[in-house]
Amino acid sequence: MLVLPGIWTVGPRLLVARFYWHRAHYEALAEAVRSGTHPESLAADEQTLGRWVKAMRADELEGDPAPSRPNFSAPTDQSPRPDYLKIVGVHFLTVTHGYAGHAGFMRVFDAEAARYLDNGHGADGWSFSRRLTDNWYLVAD
Repeated sequence: MLVLPGIWTVGPRLLVARFYWHRAHYEALAEAVRSGTHPESLAADEQTLGRWVKAMRADELEGDPAPSRPNFSAPTDQSPRPDYLKIVGVHFLTVTHGYAGHAGFMRVFDAEAARYLDNGHGADGWSFSRRLTDNWYLVAD
């Protein structure tokens, strides 16, 4: 009878402690994914940080109507990326409970993405967000 309430009380605190313990690693990896120098997958030695990592683009903010996408070739050094392809955040899936939900951390690089998360809007499949520190959120579904 005490186990379930204990798990619900201690579990989230342990998850947040995990973030602060590895914060420098999360920050470095998020910046590398954003800049394109790291793939959207985790190497074997990075598996302690999470199950996967994914970039979030501007058109993945829920409730934001996706702009019409013209036919275009991949951006070159001379042509800027269209706004809807801009990476506005990087998120890490750290905990999965199967059908019961998932949790992770998200680093945002854009003020609009931060506003969405601060106002409780979903972002790229996450339905819950809570600010941990500047530009970092605890996310869950």
